[in-house]
Parts: sequence; C-alpha cells; structure tokens
Amino acid sequence: MKPKLLLLTALPAVLLSACGGGTVDSSDLKTEGIHATIRIYAVGNKTDVDVRLTAGGPNGSDVELTSDELLYATAYGNIQKLEREPQAFGLFDSYITSFTDNIPGETIDIIFMRPNDADAPESYVVVPPKVNFVSHSPTTKHSVSIDEDINVSWEKNYSGSITVNTGLSCTYMSTSNSYYFEEEITDTGSYNSFNFAELLDNELPHEDSSCSGKLRVSRIVEGVLDSHYDGGNIKIEQYAELEFNVDYYPL
Repeated sequence: MKPKLLLLTALPAVLLSACGGGTVDSSDLKTEGIHATIRIYAVGNKTDVDVRLTAGGPNGSDVELTSDELLYATAYGNIQKLEREPQAFGLFDSYITSFTDNIPGETIDIIFMRPNDADAPESYVVVPPKVNFVSHSPTTKHSVSIDEDINVSWEKNYSGSITVNTGLSCTYMSTSNSYYFEEEITDTGSYNSFNFAELLDNELPHEDSSCSGKLRVSRIVEGVLDSHYDGGNIKIEQYAELEFNVDYYPL
C-alpha cells in the first residue's frame, strides 16, 4: 500500500491571507534584485504560462512592472505579452498568457525587457513529450469502486521520472472531504494496482457520500533561467488526467 496523505478542503481564509508580502514597483529595483518563478503548464493542445516576479526572494513582495517594461513569451512561432492577473485569495500576482498549441520538442522563451536596467531575455525550457494514455480514454469519466485496483498505462515515449498525483473528493450534503497523494517515480509507462481507498485516513467520508477521483500524470522539466535575475527557476509541466466516478462505501 502506498503512503497516505490527507488534505481537508476547508482552509480558513484568514490563514491564507497571512501569506504573501504586498507589492513593490519595479522602478525601484534592479533586475538582479528580482526573483523569477516561471511555471508553464502544457495539456492537450494548450500551453499556459505563469510568471511570478518578487523582490526579496521567492516569498517576497510581488513586483509590479511599469508601462514601459515588457514581459513576453515566444513559443510555436508566436509571441504573447504576459498580463498581470491577481490570483485567488490575494496571495500573489502573476503575469500570465496562453498559447493554443502544445508541441513537444519546441522551445519556450520568456523575455523580460527593461529600458532603465539590464534585460533578462534568456530564460527558456523545452517542451517534453505528451502523456498519451493507452489504458483509459481521457475524455471519459470512468466508474470504479473505492477499493478497486486500477492499472493505468501510457505511451512510453520519454526517459526520466514522472510525477503521479491521485486525488479523491467526497461530498455529503454541505460537508466535503478531499484526499491527495503525490509521488515521483521512474517513467515505466505504467502505474499499477492503486485504488482510491489508499488515500483515506482517519477522517472518513459519510457513508452516503458522492465521490469522484482523479489521476494526473506529469512530466516536469526544468529549463534555464536568465542569469540577470536574483535566482528562481523555470519549469514546464506536461500532463494528462483521468477522471473517475468512485462508488464509496465504508470498508
């Protein structure tokens, strides 16, 4: 049996609001004082780009760019400007954009241009192969019982490690419980003999709960971050998901 991890969905907003460190204007900062966390998510025929710029390290204040600074991404022969968008609960602000393509082997560049300090034009990452499921259709919601063993396989088109995330969400009236487990393993093209009962911990769902499950297989690759930044990283996650209707009953 795999290790179990419980995460309840109902987190008080007051706890979430304690995170983050406000906002600072970029005109007060040199490029070498800006930390960059660049995340790219590729699934199906879409690629989303999310860039968080902070001052004072990864948990510092969010950086708001001036109107004459440019942050943009190039991918698949296209150029997209990143726009600032506040995130949930006001935790932090990201600069985001999307592409309607997802082409393995292509390079995605993130370019930061500044009129009054050093540019940072050389952050890039290569798109890894797609996760193509063989055992299950990703467009179908599959039905399983809570303790039914599931064997999942996908096209073996990649050498390295993968991250597998399994989740179970159960709702009864106004009460909901969510359970998650994540592990990084060698990519053998399969993930065998797991079941959603393995995720359950001490706080069990009500016996009449309606439950759904999800399995996410990800190939996460780190790229090269421009050296002008005050540290950070650029990573791309190429992923695919399967969804399940889970028949829950007390074990």
